[in-house]
Amino acid sequence: MRSITLRNYRCFGDEPQIARLAPLTLLVGENSSGKTSLMAMLRALWDVVHDDLVPDFKEDPYDLGSFEEITHHRGSRGSRAAEFEAGIQYDGPRRARNGRTATIDANVKFRAHWSAPVPVSRRFEHNGYWIEQDLQQGQLGNCKFGSPNGEWQYRGSRRSSELSPRIAFDRIPPVRSLLFGLELQFRDRDQGSNPSPVSPLGRSEEFTQSELDALSKQLAHVYGRLGPSRDPSSIFASGPVRSRPQRVYSYDLNIADALGDYIPSYLAQLALREPEFWKVLQERLVRFGKEAGLFDQIRVHHLGKTDADPFQIQVRKFTNRAKGPFRNLVDVGYGISQILPVVVEILKDKAPATLLLQQPEVHLHPSAQAAIGTLLCDIASTPNQGARKQLIVETHSDFIIDRVRMAVADKAHPINPEDVSIVYFERHGLDVQLHSIAVDSAGNVVGAPSSYRQFFLDELQRSVGF
Repeated sequence: MRSITLRNYRCFGDEPQIARLAPLTLLVGENSSGKTSLMAMLRALWDVVHDDLVPDFKEDPYDLGSFEEITHHRGSRGSRAAEFEAGIQYDGPRRARNGRTATIDANVKFRAHWSAPVPVSRRFEHNGYWIEQDLQQGQLGNCKFGSPNGEWQYRGSRRSSELSPRIAFDRIPPVRSLLFGLELQFRDRDQGSNPSPVSPLGRSEEFTQSELDALSKQLAHVYGRLGPSRDPSSIFASGPVRSRPQRVYSYDLNIADALGDYIPSYLAQLALREPEFWKVLQERLVRFGKEAGLFDQIRVHHLGKTDADPFQIQVRKFTNRAKGPFRNLVDVGYGISQILPVVVEILKDKAPATLLLQQPEVHLHPSAQAAIGTLLCDIASTPNQGARKQLIVETHSDFIIDRVRMAVADKAHPINPEDVSIVYFERHGLDVQLHSIAVDSAGNVVGAPSSYRQFFLDELQRSVGF
């Protein structure tokens, strides 16, 4: 994902707000300034754009409420926006021949269905070709589309609707089905059994088969050859507070969740059933634990020999003279149990391609917070199965931000200035303005408004007596 645009959504007003997204994006700003709202919209857009789903704005870890609580309010009576919209620019599938990716622009509009927000239209555009679906009537074929040569409107027939998947309340008609239905109607028209299914808009000429072929070719990048991902692990969102540690766990959770409740069972199953993969993950966890000063060893302590028996998660910290004893997560402070679910999600094999992380620094010492910055740089700059993960991180930690800047400056990690974006949320009354701040090769922030870091500068001046 390259950028996100928000309009009339939560604290973002009528003027569209754009944030640049990078392999590592840090969201910073005051409390209640829209950082979590932006992350919630990223996941909602993923559902609409990639998976043809109607998003749930109350799904963990984000609960944004009803439509009236989500749409922007201008402050006066009766001034609530009737709809909100969001756009995202993202890279389509990589082309096999030349290795290049197509940049897709997608835009989605939401309105109220009873009290819930639902998408009423979505638009995809690439290279001057676009298609816009009208989702309000729940009809498969209604859409507009265009090319550099003109614009047209298409209304699907009964036949195209019957041959395409039925529309459920939580599903959106795929773009591919629209193009397939259009192809069928063109075939009927050429055989003389039906009139043209397409009417021109404005001064456009008659829509031709060559235009349809070009449109299909350009919009094939929306999904790629295999269609929508349908993979819930392709994006993962963590909550700002993770699950509490337990003295003894049981094998009862296998599905990823925002609070990390399933992580102990995942580690125990890995250690018991796939020891080779566990060894690799264990080494990665220990490397981070040492860097953060949290632990030098981590293990799953089975209290039996089968997966029906309980187990414990234990860590060990070395001293200058000897190795300390293994201690239960409950006995080593809250910080380790809070960061462990986040680190496991980042480091495990087949990790999600995109991770939305809220305040990974919770309950951690500044040195451990800085270590998180190092880990984020490592992950964002290291290809995994040919592609890098994208990390969108909401943070209040200067130590994370400073470590990222230092990593860019000292070249200790293969992360480049363009791989980092700092999105600053600045309040203006009831609205919030987004500022996309860059980091140069020397680690300096570029393009920051005067209010950025002003609080910290004021406090520093007070502390030194100015």
